[in-house]
Amino acid sequence: MDFPLRYRHFLRQSQTEHTTLPQQPEPLQELLGASSKVKGVEYVFFCSNDRLGLAAHPKVRENAARAARRWGVGLGAPFLGGRLTLHDDLEQQLAEFLGREASVVFNSGYLANVGVVPALAREDDLVVIDRHAHACIQDGFHLCRANKARFAHNDSADLDRKLREYRDAQGRLVVVEGVYSMSGEICPLPDIVKSCRSHQACLMVDDAHGFCTLGSAGRGTPTHFGLESDVDLLMGTFNKGLGSLGGFVAGDEALIGYLRRRPPTLLFTAAITPPQAAAAIAALNIMKSEPERFDCLWRNTRAMQRGLRALGFDAGASSTPIIPVRLQGESQAAQVCVKLLEQGIFTQYVTYPAIPRGVAIIRLGVMATHTDNHINQALDAFRRVGTEMGILP
Repeated sequence: MDFPLRYRHFLRQSQTEHTTLPQQPEPLQELLGASSKVKGVEYVFFCSNDRLGLAAHPKVRENAARAARRWGVGLGAPFLGGRLTLHDDLEQQLAEFLGREASVVFNSGYLANVGVVPALAREDDLVVIDRHAHACIQDGFHLCRANKARFAHNDSADLDRKLREYRDAQGRLVVVEGVYSMSGEICPLPDIVKSCRSHQACLMVDDAHGFCTLGSAGRGTPTHFGLESDVDLLMGTFNKGLGSLGGFVAGDEALIGYLRRRPPTLLFTAAITPPQAAAAIAALNIMKSEPERFDCLWRNTRAMQRGLRALGFDAGASSTPIIPVRLQGESQAAQVCVKLLEQGIFTQYVTYPAIPRGVAIIRLGVMATHTDNHINQALDAFRRVGTEMGILP
């Protein structure tokens, strides 16, 4: 195809940089909890981040609808008339739930990390991040004017070396994920905390996938390890467990007060909408009142992990509801997804740039609302497809 000259260069550059572009999945027509409709057909949904199945919960939907009727559905920037008492309520409830002095809400988790990391670190400081950190941490890292370093994935000894190497830095900020979004691995937080404390480094944990999953009542990775007081800033999102959209950072009042006035991703973008804030509040209350959802989530997670590994699939080092099924390249992963769909199981495969080149996974997301039949149906589908394609022995 002959493209217009004015943008031909950009397309050529894109084709040079990326062997393939991320696939565009089929749009969903309807969300039905642990299942969804695509082109009029209902499938069991195994690629959702809706860990506790609250996105379609009647109370969450009703609270969002009530807020829309009262406040409307769109707002300006928080400091240009876009901040409501509803936002104050959400931030206060989040802080209380997490045992923190304060929290501040961003339009998304991505914007939280992109804004907070460069807002904290200045020219004479040091920022150190895990090499496998999420794209939003990487982007915030690139925007910093500070000294920058990456340490080997989950390797606290390498983190220690990097902190010693920049011993003259005025301030030190270490950023890790509580649960890594593609591998499902839990960060070795006790070792990370030890390195940070020995070098007087501030520790920020992106707990997008730990919040609403790990720890007492879903309070996250620091609670899972009993290290709440050792994590200076805790970041989380609403779209993984709270059935909404938005992100937050929680910590000491003085630090959060500073972050309310500094990140451009907070100052120069619209506040989350009233329905989003109200949905998150409703979901937070359900989490606290229905702890059995966590029992269901972890029972389903263990059953899925055991079943896949027993069949002979490579599920990596995951110990969380994120289960990466590793396959031999994008072509095979795409074929497996198509054949699973024929068996009634909706999945998505992931490749570069979300993961390193040459690697392809089917990233499964287990939900609390999956039934035993859903799990068994998925495992049976993987067995059939794996056998048919010669993946399994």
